[in-house]
Amino acid sequence: MRSLDKEILPHKKVPIGYGPEDLTYAESNGRPCLITGTGDRWVLGWGKRTSGTLKRVFLDDPDPKAAPLQIEGSGDPFHPVGLYSRVLDSEWYIYVINAPKSHPTAIETYRMHGDRLVCISSKEGGKHLDDANSLAVTADSRAYVSKFEAGIRRQPNHSHFNFTHNLESKADLFMLKLDDPEGKWTQIASGISGANGLCLSEDDHVLYMSCYYASSILRMPLDAASGAVLANEVTSVEIPNNDLPDNITRCQDGTYIAAAQTNLRSTIGELLFKSPQSAPANLYTWKEGDSKGAHLLHIGKGYEFPAASTAYQHGSQLYISQIVGPELLVINPPRNSPH
Repeated sequence: MRSLDKEILPHKKVPIGYGPEDLTYAESNGRPCLITGTGDRWVLGWGKRTSGTLKRVFLDDPDPKAAPLQIEGSGDPFHPVGLYSRVLDSEWYIYVINAPKSHPTAIETYRMHGDRLVCISSKEGGKHLDDANSLAVTADSRAYVSKFEAGIRRQPNHSHFNFTHNLESKADLFMLKLDDPEGKWTQIASGISGANGLCLSEDDHVLYMSCYYASSILRMPLDAASGAVLANEVTSVEIPNNDLPDNITRCQDGTYIAAAQTNLRSTIGELLFKSPQSAPANLYTWKEGDSKGAHLLHIGKGYEFPAASTAYQHGSQLYISQIVGPELLVINPPRNSPH
């Protein structure tokens, strides 16, 4: 995809609802779609989280629209703050961080049935982890979850990160086997400056994590047997201009995309006051094994889309969500559809 700061490409904004922060790919009734969650955000404990929902946007629709999915078996209130998906035995599963402010944050598993998402997580056993922010799940149900610390602290490189199983130290990255009824969270990394978005490689051998305040992305090889991070093999890609990398997605063609905010003040303004300011997003793309690291893909100011959170590329289309804004930006909307 060509750099998007050279010209303003055809685009449209799809109304979603407040706070469509995460995007994850799935297939519904045989059609490709993105799933996103809605619900109020708050920062530093301010504000109130209302009950949200999950919505679906078909990627082959020439006039993309968001439609709610029917959610069965979840608790009330329902407030999705993190999403991850994968296909197992030809069925799509959606993993959700459900974080209503008045209840413990839970990791829930849903199986997709057409227009419905059916919760298959046990309500017992407490797959709870307060302050959970982003998650990624392997084919054998090993969940990795980051905990994001609000505030500004910067660490210049990954040599300051502490990969440990010491539960008494500050926790930033946890692991849990979702299919183990007696499973407990294990801390596998600490001291990460703004542990944020997570994404697994196609073979589940590598976990990528964005470090929001450190302006970098970690590439973390995983031990096949235990799932632990192979600390001696961790590498870091620095994000230039002090950009703030948020969520990471792996597109169907194997391209990874990290959305990065460029102005912390405008992001905080949106979170606290719902008052968007002009701050273009930057996107960074790479493929597994790319020795050149992440490549910058600008989003021009003409799109008026501050505080971008997640991006997903499907063919020539690019879909970008916001942390708190109510719309999904679609660049180069699809023109034809077989449906």
